[in-house]
Amino acid sequence: MHRTQEAAPECGSRVLCRHPFQESKRAYVSPAQVESLHKLYWDEGKIQQKLPELTEIRDRVSSSIQTLRQDHKRNLNPTPYKVRH
Repeated sequence: MHRTQEAAPECGSRVLCRHPFQESKRAYVSPAQVESLHKLYWDEGKIQQKLPELTEIRDRVSSSIQTLRQDHKRNLNPTPYKVRH
């Protein structure tokens, strides 16, 4: 995530990451992949773009989950997902 006044991050360039609740916690990272997660579908009572079908949403979520390592997803003693800086 980035602030509205900041430029969108780019692959390979350094990005300052902030903790959402503790202002003093910060780290610089270099993303290997950048993906826009926010799309405006509804604004001022009007649909702004075609809503995706439920099957499209399900497929997108399923493929996103597949990118996580198995040790992070296991039910018993999952490995914590660490963000490196």
